[in-house]
Amino acid sequence: MYHEIVYNNDSANAATYGRLYDWETACNVCPDGWHLPSDIEWTELTNYLESNGYGYGGSGNDIAKSMAATSGWIGIDSVGTVGNDQASNNSSGFSALPGGGRVYGTCSALQFSSYWWSSSEFDSSDAYCQFMHANFSEVLRNHYSKSYGIFVRCIKN
Repeated sequence: MYHEIVYNNDSANAATYGRLYDWETACNVCPDGWHLPSDIEWTELTNYLESNGYGYGGSGNDIAKSMAATSGWIGIDSVGTVGNDQASNNSSGFSALPGGGRVYGTCSALQFSSYWWSSSEFDSSDAYCQFMHANFSEVLRNHYSKSYGIFVRCIKN
């Protein structure tokens, strides 16, 4: 297990996107007074954004643009997606950067996607995470192998 890595071992990627962590390390990386959000806490965030007008056009579950940074994503022509009209992204202030991830030992999807661990296990080999892609309008939830390299977003206790 690698614990934490920088995308393609490039220090410029570390400065821009941060580090990728396996799940076990992610559960212990937040500083004192902060913690890795649970799957329930991630759902509370997305539900809040959906219920408070952060959907594309003011309603709905298409909240990814409201959470994505205003630059750095692959350009996409489809209206309402993260990669389209990036200057209108980030109304929530979340500022998600498209740092990709590491799957099966290979880094991929830089400038196309971002993933964040939750502290919640799916089963003994997988844990839940949230993610977005440049060509999607929703923030999605899935479970992935605990060995994958995924970002963390710590929240204050």
